[in-house]
Amino acid sequence: MMTNWLPDIAARKGPRYIAIAQKIADAIEDGSLPEGARLPTHRDLAWRLGVTVGTVTRAYAEAERMGLIGGEVGRGTFVRAIRGTPATFFPNPSDHEGPDTGLCLDRNYPSSPLAATALARTLGDLAKSDQLGLLMRYAPRSGLARHRAAGAKWMRRMGLAADADRTLITAGSQHALAVCLAALAKPGDTLLTETLTWGGIKALAGIYRIRVQGLPMDQDGLRPDAFEAAAKDDIGRVVYLNPTLHNPTTVIMPDRRRREIAAIAERHGVFIIEDDIYGPLLDPPATPIAAHAPNHGLYVAGTSKTLGPGLRVAFVHAPERLVATLTTTLRATATMAAPMLAEIVARWIDDGTAEACTRAERGEIRARQAIAKRLLRDADIETRSESLHLWLSLPEPWRADEFVAAARIEGVNVTAAEAFAAGRAQAPHAVRVCLGAVPDRTALEKGLGILAGLLAGAPASRAVAF
Repeated sequence: MMTNWLPDIAARKGPRYIAIAQKIADAIEDGSLPEGARLPTHRDLAWRLGVTVGTVTRAYAEAERMGLIGGEVGRGTFVRAIRGTPATFFPNPSDHEGPDTGLCLDRNYPSSPLAATALARTLGDLAKSDQLGLLMRYAPRSGLARHRAAGAKWMRRMGLAADADRTLITAGSQHALAVCLAALAKPGDTLLTETLTWGGIKALAGIYRIRVQGLPMDQDGLRPDAFEAAAKDDIGRVVYLNPTLHNPTTVIMPDRRRREIAAIAERHGVFIIEDDIYGPLLDPPATPIAAHAPNHGLYVAGTSKTLGPGLRVAFVHAPERLVATLTTTLRATATMAAPMLAEIVARWIDDGTAEACTRAERGEIRARQAIAKRLLRDADIETRSESLHLWLSLPEPWRADEFVAAARIEGVNVTAAEAFAAGRAQAPHAVRVCLGAVPDRTALEKGLGILAGLLAGAPASRAVAF
């Protein structure tokens, strides 16, 4: 029988779904929600609390992750028998970003299934070591030698003949890209990108007062003829590329195209900033463009999509003549990457933990991709089994902004193509859907099910302007 349980969350601070999940835990502990009690439906509880259905969905998913409740298809959600101490309550990684925002299919976060366990072990090892004093001091601008050696090892795994002396440690990929862009371009310059590009690089270019010019792309990524024309016309001397599991389209640039792009860059003296944040998710990896452009390729190897975004460590490999300039820029922007975090990443690379975390992430992505392909089997999607996101082209008469708004009303967040349009490029009627940020596969199923329902319908009648 369904309980009339109604939590009082008015005094709770932070996201409302966390408040509801914690109230479930409290009610089970004090006996007001006994074993076997059936919780209110998502819609009923949302209506009575004055929150979105997505808020309750996230709350129930979090409580299920804690081992407190379980859902049964066709019957509802019930309080489980608790054996021993319930799972510790941990907020979702995105909680700090603001108030309740529904199911986050708009954030390209990894699930990082092994990271927490690995981190606990490594922190224990560090606590017993004699290196803590050294790791709390200032490090060389480009990073400690052993950290740079580990970074070069990580990049060699990706197919780049990396040298530790040409490797810099940065405070994450965003910082690495900021360092590269600041070192290579000045206010008023033009940064070349694909027509659709990652929003983070657009934000950086805006801060540096650099113009962004999108170039046409096809099913293999940036078109060589468009890049050649831009290089000949001297439109821009720096190009930003995300050739592996491209954000947002999931394109993987084939090796033949990578060689063509590298040859054009070398021939015309255009620097390539290659963002390979998703590269480690491929097995085997795709050889970087920078491997074919030794004089003009800057390779950024991040760890946030495989080892966990909280570590904030990335590596930059650059032509020798640029290392000093990049190092000076790194010092000006962050002094140094945190040696403690770099030490953790270096240890993980050397002892195999990094590879184990990457394998685990691949496995979780494949499972989530299977869910997406099942629930969106009738939709027009572009994706890869290794991709943390998919690209959903919308059917008539949906517009991207209308679909995003309709999904938000239902408690699901996705990102419209406009967010990725470079410069004044026309955005297609499409959305990016991320699979990793929601806490578990059950929550993902609910979110994707809502999107599938929207796709099967039509947008609400539009207001007519006279």
